[in-house]
Order: sequence, then structure tokens, then C-alpha cells
Amino acid sequence: MGGRGAIMNKLIPTCFLIVPLLACAEPQSEADTAPVPRTSATALASGLTLAGHGDVLSLSYVRGTSAEAPRVVEMFVRHSENLSFESVTPGDAATAAGKEVIVQVKDAQTLRVLLFSSSSTKTIDSGTLATIHLDRNPGRAHAEILLDKPLFAPQSAQDGLAVSDPVEF
Repeated sequence: MGGRGAIMNKLIPTCFLIVPLLACAEPQSEADTAPVPRTSATALASGLTLAGHGDVLSLSYVRGTSAEAPRVVEMFVRHSENLSFESVTPGDAATAAGKEVIVQVKDAQTLRVLLFSSSSTKTIDSGTLATIHLDRNPGRAHAEILLDKPLFAPQSAQDGLAVSDPVEF
């Protein structure tokens, strides 16, 4: 585990946006509803175009059963030239942990997403970290979570991390 696409071999029997498939599916049998044992953590990016509302990039986290939960997230997201940052909405996982969500535009194609709190050391559990609203000029668009730097603190929360494939929308 730990490489891109490692999570795509697992069946997650819920209505969840997983890239590149953006659909909800009904379980077909009891085997489809069995919980998937997850010992490592997963960072997910999913993209969605909402008519009249622009593009939305959702960043989510699924904590593994044996993974230490992060207290801080610093995630870099690279996106296509035809996308630009508009705003961010904190996700349920960030809100439950009392974390602020800040997005900084590092350059024309890179966003730095921070989840932290100067007053709370509470850990971040599974859920949506942030929803990023983007403006898109014509053409296909993509975004991906960069892996050249650790995403979580403490460092041990990074152990066994699997990251979704790039988002196409």
C-alpha cells in the first residue's frame, strides 16, 4: 500500500465520491455491504461540476483501523491551468476537530490546503476535510494531491497512506 490507486481495488459500499467514478451504487449482495478492513489511511480527491455553480473539489480522509489520526494537515493540490481558486468550505472532519481550513494559492496551478488550530490538539477523524470551489475556463480540467511532502502531522499519521488518482472533470 501507499501508492497511487491502491484504494481503487477496494469496494466501498456507500454513496461516496471516488475518483474517477462519480456515482452512487446500490449494494448488489450482502458481500457488497461487508465492511472493508482498512489498516492504513486514505486521502481522497473527488471532482464535480455543478451547473451554474462552477467546479467543486472535495478533499476527504479515511482513517485506517491501525493508523494514527493526524492533528494537522498540509496538502498541496496541483490543478490544470484553466482552474482558479474561488473559496473553501470546511468539511465535517475539520469542523468536528475544531480546525481552521485555509487555502493559499502558491502559484497559478498549485494550492496549499492547511487544517490546523492554534488552540486545539484534537485529532482529525474520517470525513470531508475541505470543499474547494473553483472557477473553470473552457476545457477539460484535472487536479491531484501532490505526494512530494508529508500530508499529515504527526509524521506517523502518514504511515501506509494511500492517495487517490488525479481527478478529471
